[in-house]
Amino acid sequence: MKILVLSDTHLTPRFEQKKFDFLENIIQKSDSVIINGDFWDGYLSSFEHFIDSPWKKLFPPLKKKNSIYIYGNHDAESFSDKKELKKFSAEQLDSYSINIDGSKYVIEHGHRLFRNGEKIPRIITKTARFNTKVIDVIEYSASNTSYQIFNLTLSVLNTSIKKKLKKFSKPNVRYIFGHTHAQELDLENQFINTGFSKHGFAEYMWLDENGPKLFHERYR
Repeated sequence: MKILVLSDTHLTPRFEQKKFDFLENIIQKSDSVIINGDFWDGYLSSFEHFIDSPWKKLFPPLKKKNSIYIYGNHDAESFSDKKELKKFSAEQLDSYSINIDGSKYVIEHGHRLFRNGEKIPRIITKTARFNTKVIDVIEYSASNTSYQIFNLTLSVLNTSIKKKLKKFSKPNVRYIFGHTHAQELDLENQFINTGFSKHGFAEYMWLDENGPKLFHERYR
């Protein structure tokens, strides 16, 4: 079985055809899909606007793959309507475990281990929305100026998660996260981060009996 794991697509009502084409293509190539948080961005959009946006064309292929939906900090359960989520996902969870050919993987978004002082708000204020837009502009500029420096800078956040992971990690279990937007495969520390898909960058992971494999591409 070929499982697609992706996170941090941060979809909003602003539709991007090339991003849609990329996502639709890799979803169709998979046997199953795991969405590991921040699929849509509740800091920049209401759930209703997202659900009714052109991105809903992704829902049928996702539903066909019996997709697993893991909540993130930008698409928290409190931001969503589970009835609507069921239109394109079979399960909606905070974390998900799977065994593949003798290897166990535990998948969660990552904000539980790295909050950076952030608490998921009940209501998104104008200030929070503005701050998210500012961060988004900075991230776009940094990633497109030098992706290598951008990823290296954010990898510091992965280091913080690894330190906390050591306190409860179990032998022979690999932990898959998103959240930091820094793609990394560190099997020595049982740590995987699938990266993000924004600003023209497309990062994701294929998971099968041969183990995890990360991919980094451009969709524009």
